[in-house]
Amino acid sequence: MHLFTRDVGEVDCALPHSMEF
Repeated sequence: MHLFTRDVGEVDCALPHSMEF
């Protein structure tokens, strides 16, 4: 879900890179 991660930059930064969708 790249769109989700890109839309919510804060969440992406909070979550670990390994869990990056």
